[in-house]
Amino acid sequence: MLSTEFTKTKQFSSSPRQVLAGPVLCLACSTAFAQFTFTEKSGTPFAGVDDSSIAFADVNKDGHPDVLITGWLGGSESIAKLYLNDGSGNFVERATPFAEVYNSSIAFADVNKDGHQDVLITGWTGSKRIAKLYLNDGESSFTEKMEMPFPGVNAGSIAFADVNKDGHQDVLITGYDGGKGNAKLYLNDGSGNFAEKTTGTSFTGINSSSVAFSDVDKDGDEDVLITGVDSGSGYTSKLYINDGSGNFAEKKMGASFTGVWDGSVAFSDVDKDGYEDVLITGIASGREYTSKLYINDGSGNFAEKKMGASFTGVWDGSVAFSDVDNDGDEDVLITGRNTIDTRITELYINDGDGDFTKKMTGVPFAAVNASSIASADVDKDGDEDVLITGIASGREYTSKLYINNVNNQEDEKGVFTEKEGTSFTGVVSGSIAFADVDKDGNEDVLITGQNSDREIISELYINDGAGGFTKKTERVFISGVTRGSVAFSDVDKDGDEDVLITGTRAGASGFSQLYLNEGNSSGNFIRKGGPFTYVYESSIAFSDVDKDGDEDVLITGNRGDSRAASSFAKLYVNNGDGNFTEKEGTSFTGVISSSIAFSDVDKDGDEDVLITGDMGIAERVSKLYINHQLPIFTSKSSVSVPGGHHYKHYAADRDGHRCRQRNNHLFAQWRIGYGQV
Repeated sequence: MLSTEFTKTKQFSSSPRQVLAGPVLCLACSTAFAQFTFTEKSGTPFAGVDDSSIAFADVNKDGHPDVLITGWLGGSESIAKLYLNDGSGNFVERATPFAEVYNSSIAFADVNKDGHQDVLITGWTGSKRIAKLYLNDGESSFTEKMEMPFPGVNAGSIAFADVNKDGHQDVLITGYDGGKGNAKLYLNDGSGNFAEKTTGTSFTGINSSSVAFSDVDKDGDEDVLITGVDSGSGYTSKLYINDGSGNFAEKKMGASFTGVWDGSVAFSDVDKDGYEDVLITGIASGREYTSKLYINDGSGNFAEKKMGASFTGVWDGSVAFSDVDNDGDEDVLITGRNTIDTRITELYINDGDGDFTKKMTGVPFAAVNASSIASADVDKDGDEDVLITGIASGREYTSKLYINNVNNQEDEKGVFTEKEGTSFTGVVSGSIAFADVDKDGNEDVLITGQNSDREIISELYINDGAGGFTKKTERVFISGVTRGSVAFSDVDKDGDEDVLITGTRAGASGFSQLYLNEGNSSGNFIRKGGPFTYVYESSIAFSDVDKDGDEDVLITGNRGDSRAASSFAKLYVNNGDGNFTEKEGTSFTGVISSSIAFSDVDKDGDEDVLITGDMGIAERVSKLYINHQLPIFTSKSSVSVPGGHHYKHYAADRDGHRCRQRNNHLFAQWRIGYGQV
């Protein structure tokens, strides 16, 4: 098996057509089949993508699996975003220099033997194909290693393995280079320097491919299975046997796999006999959509398992093995499009003998195609959670994390059910903030936005302590707002939560009002006003930027009717009594449709700030400002943070739909019809 560095997480270095099985995490447990459920984790920062790839790795060596996601956001934007895990399954985006790609593949490995997980990324940037290696300094900062011999490819796969048993991670790269398909092996000298192995590698060049290493014949070296489309338009699934020195020869007898493309491959010992079996999905000849399990006899000879493995045939998806019920055998999750072109995401439970049954309850996974799957114990509770990306119903690009509850059924931790009987007004273009406004120990909630009758509201709901909420019927705030932001903070240091509200009022373009809490257990507020510029399409963040013990505030938004000239960002300093003064001379870029976050990023004891948004004329920014405690902020120009949309030029079909370049020149379906254009 590959990726021996990963002992606490299950690594699936995946693309839409590739998932690589990593080491097995088996925790002895007698959990019954029907007892465990998955629940979607709300509040994750992951961007929704398709044509994506996911890989978990502990990049900062804190013992928690972090995650890298690449893919297409829609429009003209692709991403490559790294999210760090705090150990409870909460993730924060980490700025990186990674090239933004889709139709991509990613894989982690310690290529230079320094104990840190480096990463190789391939894919299509919108203008070119790339293959880039980034070295990790051990604190989740990455630097591109230049002058690598790898061909830029998309629609391919990456797989690391020590093929010549010298202790170094070598790499096999497949994909389309613009003229042909590739399948090339590169040997690592131990310092992260790679050279192509040109002899002893009879691999067929392919694209629309998937790759997985495994020691199928139990001789102590890594063999490899490759699927895809060859130069003659043939669909292939070929197993190559390693002689122990990194020389490979195709196994022609005893490996009668159905040839497929646009699929996925994953190895796992499903029947617990000590030999690695394999599941292959994709499009076979005659446009048959297939998902077939092949059982290994221990000598690298495989036979299709026809009974007890009735998986839905799929293409344009992913497969991932994981022991989701902690019973010591490997279950499997399958995504993609089925024979009637319907998206599916299905979990099959293994009985320990390699017989699988589809789990029908407790699996809230979004049905997706153009997808990727990865599992890891993100919340450190001893069971495998699942991250899934792809295109869901309504052509929504999704990235969702699902928490596994197999190890906490007694108290139902992490299981969410809708609370019946709540009286909250349904709104759009709104904002929400919780705070204990009446000081009874319970979190109340303020909701703003536009309701179904097109009325603009600002409504405060009081919590009874049992999760029951009652709307305060008396007028609390002078105006309802929409397209704005709300934030609570004790600005006058009297021990209760005050609130700042921005947005659009009925008949007006902008609004910014500070309300002080009366603090008498009534939850009533008095308008304070202040010097704040009226804004909408806004964001608010409180922080003690000058370290004087009171909360200052940064406000961004739109202060007028012309988007080109109205973007805004101002810092207001608190004197300790809730009176604010605009801080002159700040260097913040004005933004609308924005977001703000404070954090001490350089660990010097003061709060720095990251600002994202639209400067106007569709110019997006993401800028980090370093605080020098006066407070004086300076833009940290050396930090590479993805800044909104990067507009690129693409060919379009006659209906104006952008057609993305696919994995080979033969594949020319409309994405609207097949989920691919």
